[in-house]
Amino acid sequence: MKIKRFTRCIMATVIALVGFSACNLDSSDGEKTKPVAPTETSEIKLKDFENYNPDFMNLQINKYFGKIEENSDERYVTSGKKSAKLLLLGHDAYTGPQVFIPFFSNYSGFMYKDLREYEKVKFNVYNAMDFTIPVYVNLEFFSNDTTDTVTYDLKHGWNEVVYSIDHDLLSLLYDLNDCSGMRLSFKNYALELGNYQFSDCPVCYIDDVVLVKSKETYKEKNIIVLDPNEICGFEKLYQEGVILKTSEDKLKLPTTKVVTSENGINPTEGNKMLKLTFENGSVGWPRIYFSDKLMNEVRFSRYKDNAEEYYFAYSVYNATGKRTKISTGYTFSGGRGYRYAEDNYIPTGCWTEYSVSLKLLTEKTMTELGDNYRFFIQFEGKLPEGSTYYFDNFRIVKK
Repeated sequence: MKIKRFTRCIMATVIALVGFSACNLDSSDGEKTKPVAPTETSEIKLKDFENYNPDFMNLQINKYFGKIEENSDERYVTSGKKSAKLLLLGHDAYTGPQVFIPFFSNYSGFMYKDLREYEKVKFNVYNAMDFTIPVYVNLEFFSNDTTDTVTYDLKHGWNEVVYSIDHDLLSLLYDLNDCSGMRLSFKNYALELGNYQFSDCPVCYIDDVVLVKSKETYKEKNIIVLDPNEICGFEKLYQEGVILKTSEDKLKLPTTKVVTSENGINPTEGNKMLKLTFENGSVGWPRIYFSDKLMNEVRFSRYKDNAEEYYFAYSVYNATGKRTKISTGYTFSGGRGYRYAEDNYIPTGCWTEYSVSLKLLTEKTMTELGDNYRFFIQFEGKLPEGSTYYFDNFRIVKK
């Protein structure tokens, strides 16, 4: 018996789309006047760049970032006497500049990793260039998971970036008590401007990175309820927020939205389906997978005594315009690593159903079904911009 079966090509029909982002980003729209320094007792100044330790010492930059320097020119300082000067050099054969700002450091003696205590992160940026510089903001967790990218356009002059924390949504995906920090990413200007000199590269100044405390500690709610043998059908409101994504380049993470019908494509069951789009193309081997909080409710262990009677199944619609490969992998650690994976080429322009016997999965992974059982879906690298797939009806099927 083959471990997987791809069946039925089903043509579909139209309507609208619905979606949301993981966090909100408010702005002062490139104000020219200097922002007021934080004074509220509810604000914790994570970095004011007055001291080497911890303000500069534990910043983490990627290869070919350029460099970060101490600035003492008061024109680019919002409080105190110093700020950080970012020289965004980049490289034509690498991803754009990235800097990671940790929320936790044993060495420097601070711990702000519990997002339940905070309602937003904010910081001031001075764009010294005469053109707009987008900054891409993510929160990261010690699990190596990353929130969806939120983009903020830095106008010339002072900008206040305000990153609001949506606790209800993020708690579906991550351990809120385990946030490692915030990553700021920039475009690769070495590709766009074609120069490699520090004297010519774009420059920004950053000051007063602040955590704003919540009025009270957020209390998590268990809102995940599954129908019999359901994993995710995208019909329930919370199911829009249970998809995690990984990519070698965080600026090329796919976007996901729950939609009704679109471009002549209808859900296979119910009224909703997941739309996944590589808006900036793909690189490496990007993956999607469901959050642990959802998968813990699936409880694969309940099927272990009768595994031969059940199948894991889902439906996928390839809207890329060509046949492409996707892999379905099985693991015990969310989207990281795997014990077994199946590669399949998916035809374009129709629904295709994937199914696999739970009994055969236990044989291939050489283990019995447990509640820590996980799966992921992996895509090709080098998919062109705009490549789109639809997914529906992840479930357990009785033979």
